Amino acid sequence: MVMLKNEIVSPVSEKIDPAIAQKVKTLIALLHNPPSKVYVSFHKDTADKLAGIGKPAVPALVKELKDKEPLVRKSAAYALGIIGDGRAVPALISALKDPEILMRGESVVALGNIKDARAVPDLIWALKDNHWNIRTMAANALGAIGDMRAIPALIRILNDKNDEAAKAAADALSKFGKPAVPALIQALEYPNDYTRDGAIYALGNIKDARAVPALIKKLKDPNEKLRINAVTALGMIKDRRALPALRQLKKSDPVDEVKRAAEDSIYWIQESTMNSVPKKSRQRRYPDASPSEVDIS
Repeated sequence: MVMLKNEIVSPVSEKIDPAIAQKVKTLIALLHNPPSKVYVSFHKDTADKLAGIGKPAVPALVKELKDKEPLVRKSAAYALGIIGDGRAVPALISALKDPEILMRGESVVALGNIKDARAVPDLIWALKDNHWNIRTMAANALGAIGDMRAIPALIRILNDKNDEAAKAAADALSKFGKPAVPALIQALEYPNDYTRDGAIYALGNIKDARAVPALIKKLKDPNEKLRINAVTALGMIKDRRALPALRQLKKSDPVDEVKRAAEDSIYWIQESTMNSVPKKSRQRRYPDASPSEVDIS
């Protein structure tokens, strides 16, 4: 049976051991009637036990996503995320519109754990949530799923007014690897400093040599922080095409911290290049030199 995007999962007609079914029923009842003195921790412990039961608990947990009590809904979403059963995806997608921020957040995390591509459009929508922590969790979830449809939206979030959300978007784009490189290179030309900085960060993590020419251009960025980060990214990629520009930057940049960063990246690129040369050949060519003293271009 094909499951529609917004279809709510109903209890499946599968045989469940009566003892397990009774245990699920008992634990669900405990979610509704916890001891008052240990209210929150008891819900988590109960949700953990339900998650431990696994797939037989999914239909009952899906029903609880619509309970009137926010903590019950949140506990159900938490358990479903741990179980990781795709049957819960449509109901968790619907829960992204829950009025309670904690419930929306738990649903986002659950969808990221399940890694089902059906959730991607709605997680992209969640990147527009008014709460920065929901945007942050949505970026993390999209990075975990790895669907390329999310790349343009994540690049927009590099400019998020909240640093945590912007950092999550950069981390998520890093996880996409090579498919994200062309869009990230384009983002280096965006007028906003935060967008350029996030793109530099992601490109340094991905370490794709296609980014080297564009990162070399960023060595002239008017923002000294971005120059430092571009230098660092080039050092991470370790492509010797960057050496002439880094040497020039080391000599001429007006900011000492930029010069020191350039010196470090020069060292790492040269060390990487030396390590690619057979040891005997390296010793013949540079018998007494340290990596920072050798000019390999």
